[in-house]
Parts: sequence; C-alpha cells; structure tokens
Amino acid sequence: MVNLSRLILPLFLVLGCQGANIVEERAAQAQKPLSSGSDIAQVKSKDNFVRVDGLTLRQGSDQQQHYLSALNYWSCMNLAAGKEADGDYQRLLEELDQMAEAGINHLRVMAASEGSPTRQPFRILPALQTSPGRYDEDVFVGLDRCVAEAAKRGFRLTMVLGNTWQWTGGLAQLYSWAHKDQEIPYPRSWNISAAPQRHDGVHAGWGNWTRASDGPFNEMTNKFYTDEAAQKIYNGHVLKVLHRKNTVNGLVYSQDPAIMAWEPINEPQVQGDYSRPHPEDAMIRWHNSVAALIKANTPHQLVTTGFEGKQGRDYFRAIAQSRDIDYACSHIWPHIWGYYDMLDASKENLNRALDFVKDYIANAEKWASELGKPLFVEEFGFPRDNWLLDVTKGDYQYGSRATTTHRDALFQQVLSQVWESYSEKRGLVGAAPWSYGGISRPETQILTKQGIVWSGDPPQERTCWSP
Repeated sequence: MVNLSRLILPLFLVLGCQGANIVEERAAQAQKPLSSGSDIAQVKSKDNFVRVDGLTLRQGSDQQQHYLSALNYWSCMNLAAGKEADGDYQRLLEELDQMAEAGINHLRVMAASEGSPTRQPFRILPALQTSPGRYDEDVFVGLDRCVAEAAKRGFRLTMVLGNTWQWTGGLAQLYSWAHKDQEIPYPRSWNISAAPQRHDGVHAGWGNWTRASDGPFNEMTNKFYTDEAAQKIYNGHVLKVLHRKNTVNGLVYSQDPAIMAWEPINEPQVQGDYSRPHPEDAMIRWHNSVAALIKANTPHQLVTTGFEGKQGRDYFRAIAQSRDIDYACSHIWPHIWGYYDMLDASKENLNRALDFVKDYIANAEKWASELGKPLFVEEFGFPRDNWLLDVTKGDYQYGSRATTTHRDALFQQVLSQVWESYSEKRGLVGAAPWSYGGISRPETQILTKQGIVWSGDPPQERTCWSP
C-alpha cells in the first residue's frame, strides 16, 4: 500500500501563504522526495519524451509508469526574468529548489501574456507579447530560464499558450488588438489598491472587489472564437513559442523533452447551453484546429485541453476526443462553484465539498476512459480556515494565520482518489493544486515596480486566498 504522505506532504510543504509554524511542523514529517537523480537524467535525455500508453503516461528508457506530482507555478516566466523586467531570479531558484526537495516533479506554467498600448489593470506585467508579433526579450529569456532551471531539477512542464481570463491579457486582449485596441470591459476583479488599505508605509494590500459584471467581458472573449484576425495573432504566438531556441540550454522548445505538454488555452468556456454541445460550437471548432496546429509542430510532445469539465460529459468528450489531444484534464473549484462556504466551520459544510469533489473526479475519470485517454487533475484549490479571521478587528480575510484543516481534508481525498486510480491504471495520472505562492505572505507582501504581487494568485484575485 502506498504511503500517501509522500504525495500529500510535499504539496503542503511548498504551497505558499501558510503560517511558518504549519510549514515547520510538516517539514519535520517529510520523507524522501519523489524526485530523484534518475528523474533528472531522464528529463535531460534529448530523446526521452513522456508518451501516452492507453490510460497511463510513461517515461524513461524502461518506459516506467509516470505519476505527475505537480503544482501550478504560473509566475515562473516573470520571476525568472531579470531585474530590468521586474523579475526576481534568485527567488525563482529558491522556490524551484524547495519544490524539488519536497518531491514535486511537474509544473504547469504560463507561456503567454499580452500587453496593451495603455496600462491595463488586473494583469501580470511586463507582458511577454507587448503588441501583435512584438516581444519583450527580457521576459522571453525569463521563460527560457524557467524551462532550463526546471529541467535541471527533474521537472516536466505543461506550457499554457493562452488564457480565457484577464490576468494575462488573454483572449480579450487578442480581440482588442484585432479591433483597433477596443476597450476591454473587465469583469468583477480584485483591486489591490482599493479600501481597506494597510498603513504601515511599507507593505501592500489589502484591497476589495470591483462592482463590474461578468457579462460584457465574457461576450468579448467569446468573439475571439469567430474572429480570424484575432486568431491569426494567437497562431503567430503559438508558432513563435514552439520554435523558440532556448537561450540558456540551446534546445528548441518543440524538441525539449522537459516540456511534456502544450495547452492551447487555460479554461476555454463553451458558447451556449451546458446541456448539449452544439455541433457548430465555435470554441470546439477553434480548439480542434489549434490542437492540430500544435501537434503538427511538436510530434514528440503531448497536447491537452485546459478544459475544466464543469460543463458535463458531452462537452468534456467534445473537446477531448480530437485525435490531436493526447490526454484530458479537469479543474475543480468547489468554493467558486458554490459547494463550500469558507466562513462556515461546520463538518456539514466540509462534507458537502468532499462529496462534490469525489463525484466530480469519478465522473471525469469515467468520461476520459470512455475516450481511451488518461486524465490529469491539473488545477484544484480550496480556502484556508478563514472563519478564524475577523475583518472587524483588522484581520485580512485571507491571512496566513488561518489554519488549513478543511483544505488538508480535501487535499487528502483528492490525492488519495487520484493515486488509487493511477495505481490501478484506471486513467488518472496526477494532480496539481492551484497554486504555488512560494515565499509570499500577504502580511509581508510588497508591490513590484509594475504594481504586482507575485503570490500564488494572479492580479485579479484576492492575494493568497487559494495557495
């Protein structure tokens, strides 16, 4: 029987925004990391790409079954950039070492961000693509360093080539570029500069929500899927990244075995009713075409979807069944989707979330196996015990002082369920919490020159609510 602490403790150890006492307590319990010298040798081998075998992933000269003990680390590219690009390379190295020591062997990172002719809110800066076809080389070198340093430590990578949401610019910015810099109607977002604010003269926060509605933004992003001009900009970016020669290790990205998989877009949203996919759904049609484009240019690497799966069986199958998609994925957010109240300490509240997550994973596993494809739970998150914090007394609602008893229970269930399926070769191949905040803590956060906090949550979210 597998010792689940080898899978679960590494994730607890490296997830940022936790109290130091929690980290130290778990560090004392940590066992030998999952990563090893053989993992590093395999990643460095120029012909050792991960491949799909039925409902499993395999790697190495002996083609051993491969489990993804993973984390989302979306800030890798920007942290790895030089100081001239507002990066923090030494922090990156420190955090990669922490994750490697804890046994993480896979990272999901962003390989896209889009700028604007005028400064835009709620997004990471500086952007990789500053305008259509023009790139900030300092940020691109950051991506080179991210890939190369990850490979040195035995990590494999999922590289995300686009985003539905505003925090990288995303589909809305691509559409805006294609239409004379049309104004973006931003959805409800966390404004770190809004009241209530701290007043110690050094640290940043806290902020509050804007009052915008999501509808106009969603309408703008949906237009991307039928807009040839915006898609042309996106396709140009895809080819630019795939054929990039890494300035650190000299490998072309499409030929680097450390890059396990490419993802066209983070969380594509369906165009209509969840109950039944329309045969002419523009998102599905676009996704099929871009998956084929990526696959044609990366024959030895894998392609996945970035699809949450919340839309149900029919849409899950519609987007994952393409012959150019090697494995399916799912995202799980019980709090965002209304299955958990972060201010309710009751066992009933927790059990409602646990029951939902158990069924959700089981369904996604079944749908993927019907297609004969593995399934990676590439994103899931859960709040801390935020009922312990009192905003009326000046506490930050998402402060690191809160314990993680409910999160621990949910992580235990998710990782146990995934590992059982992996062990029995039923289809699940790993899981990746959202997300790694590293050394960041809301109580000590400081804004960069660009006004960004590099925590585990992107700029449109509450700092440290989910890491």
